[in-house]
Amino acid sequence: MFRREFVFGSETKNRLSINVSPSFPYSPEKGYGFTTPQTFRADVPGPGEYKIAISLRTREALEDVCIFTGSGDLAFRGNIPAGIYRHSMSVNVGDRVFPGGSLICRDRALTVTVAAQAPCLWGLSLREASCPTVYLAGASPEDLGNTFSGPGNHGESGGETKDGRSGWQRMFSAYACDKIAVSNHSRPGLTPDSFRLEGHYSAIEQYSRPGDFYLFQFDWGKQGPVIPKTAENYRRELTRYILCCREKLIYPLLLTPLPRPDGMKEDEENRKALTAYADICRDVGTVTGVPVVRLHHLTRTPPDAYLTAGLVAGEIIRACEKFPGYGYRFLAKNLKGA
Repeated sequence: MFRREFVFGSETKNRLSINVSPSFPYSPEKGYGFTTPQTFRADVPGPGEYKIAISLRTREALEDVCIFTGSGDLAFRGNIPAGIYRHSMSVNVGDRVFPGGSLICRDRALTVTVAAQAPCLWGLSLREASCPTVYLAGASPEDLGNTFSGPGNHGESGGETKDGRSGWQRMFSAYACDKIAVSNHSRPGLTPDSFRLEGHYSAIEQYSRPGDFYLFQFDWGKQGPVIPKTAENYRRELTRYILCCREKLIYPLLLTPLPRPDGMKEDEENRKALTAYADICRDVGTVTGVPVVRLHHLTRTPPDAYLTAGLVAGEIIRACEKFPGYGYRFLAKNLKGA
């Protein structure tokens, strides 16, 4: 049975906790354990935020170590020195709608995977936490590649295609400090209408709380010329989302669509549509008093999800660090730009 806190590794000395050996296999009866030598799973009692402290131990320095949570959300990427390296992060566990369906699926499993040149997961502590969650809501681009492989890069979860490409949202947690958690509910091609109709909005609305953040970035439907009726509906639905956030004391942000990555051609009609729908975001943000993260103006977008996530984090910091309201400044303070 899950307790409020448990730890494995030599850090367990003088602490009242469950001792778990790195070779201890996961079983549904216990509710925690290792599914692979580098993947730990714990069945948590309910949705919410959890604080994870990880210790990595290695005899030699390791390059490009990645820590993933869930089905492939990157939480850390970097080089680690020889000896013991510690990293802490906050993770959100909650329900979601998986690709190809519209049913809200119950998710109570928290998994952590360390991808490295050699096994190095040595210690882990997990406890319930209380911190804001940043919900990534809307469309994820399908045309961003990854410079590394990790769990979830096989088209098994949202935001990724079958060739291992993924949207920047899958990498965004790596640029978040441990005072905020990130919950990714983006999928390729989602519009303001389909995000609600397919159940994604209901999946996050049921558990979000005052002080959380919603980051909205949507497609506008069929690519091509701007259709006035579609544009007006886009404006109306964005405003509706923001008003719902205000009722629940949640901080909304609007992100304008990203241009296509370097080396990918985009015709004139789509460029005009990109600008038109970005202008709608700007107008809605002005009327409602919500920060608008202007991504469509970026002239060079890296063709890589991880680098793009850092670029997006930097633009969010720029938009929020001086914005009125403590919440937006708190978000800017707890993100790291590329």
